[in-house]
Amino acid sequence: MEHLSAAAEPAPDDPLVHYKMGLAVSQAEGPVAAVAHRELTLTLDPSHKESIYNLAQALKEVDATGSREYRDRFAALQAERQDTDRAGTLWNFALAAAKREEWHQAFGLFRQALEVCGGCPARGQIHKNFGIICGQPGDYASAKRELEIERDSPPDNDGVKRALQVVQRSASDAN
Repeated sequence: MEHLSAAAEPAPDDPLVHYKMGLAVSQAEGPVAAVAHRELTLTLDPSHKESIYNLAQALKEVDATGSREYRDRFAALQAERQDTDRAGTLWNFALAAAKREEWHQAFGLFRQALEVCGGCPARGQIHKNFGIICGQPGDYASAKRELEIERDSPPDNDGVKRALQVVQRSASDAN
């Protein structure tokens, strides 16, 4: 274990290093001995799915409450990822419908993707694409609304700001 600890020293802020240390310690000394490495992994990457699961399993025998908390956290993470995957599928269908210029279908699919997504990590990108697509058939008000939702999201999104400028120019030209 000494060699493994020395190997981890150059990358103390790398969750992958601590996750792998946890695997090694778990194999050598048992799952409970690896708890500290798994918790450190989660400090560095709170959504590290494997560490959450492994902690839930390791704590089953020694800390039922802690194990239950990690199981609940794992289930919530799984549900969030399923929502993101489902939203991504709807988003792809929306883009395909827009490519065929089936605007009504595309807009409906974008709305469904946003509804399914909730607060998923893809939400900003879905709004951005929805805004850009809304502008293609001339729905500049919806395009502007969707792009403004994403405009101020960190990091500062220059692409969205440029798209907003194009939409505003196009709306002015159309009037």
